[in-house]
Amino acid sequence: MGLNLKYLARDRHGRPLSCLLFGPLFKAQMVYFNIQHFIPFQRMAQVCEDLYGQPLSEATIAAANQRAFENLAPFEIKVVELLCQAPVNHADESGVRVAKTLHGLHVVSYDRMTPFLPSAPPAAP
Repeated sequence: MGLNLKYLARDRHGRPLSCLLFGPLFKAQMVYFNIQHFIPFQRMAQVCEDLYGQPLSEATIAAANQRAFENLAPFEIKVVELLCQAPVNHADESGVRVAKTLHGLHVVSYDRMTPFLPSAPPAAP
């Protein structure tokens, strides 16, 4: 299974010079590393360069994250429906830093799923 990198041009040794298109598998992998493993944009760009020999802009990662967020909206709605139907739920709140600002991290779960819902801190009066 390839990562769907489509190359625009190659040098005389057959090495890619530039990448025309990052395919869906490649973008999914970048989103996974960025979100699930908390690898920041700048480090993701370096990982891409080191592993695949291709530069990757932070904007490309951000756009892939946004698309994944939009594509997962129906799943999020279904999760909320299932949580409302569960016989017993566990609720908790903790804190997480987002862009150096402390946000709430809300968790409502049961034995089959645990969504994490960050929320911005309340505005100062």
